[in-house]
Amino acid sequence: MVKSSGNQAEAQEFLAWLVDPEGGQKILGETTPQYPLTEGVPSSYDLPTLDTLEPPVFDQGSLQNTDQANELMKQSGII
Repeated sequence: MVKSSGNQAEAQEFLAWLVDPEGGQKILGETTPQYPLTEGVPSSYDLPTLDTLEPPVFDQGSLQNTDQANELMKQSGII
């Protein structure tokens, strides 16, 4: 939320709704194959529990070539 926003109260209310188990998290759990962020919100999809996932080990230091990344973003029109 940007401090200079003229809609501070509305932005705060929206953020609260996003993480509410009966608000945004319920919609996320019922309609998308994503993990709800709020504990106790079930998913309608047969997702494995997070503690059973075995993500690959990845060295983020290998992403140091920002020049190549910037060039790809320029070519794609993102920037």
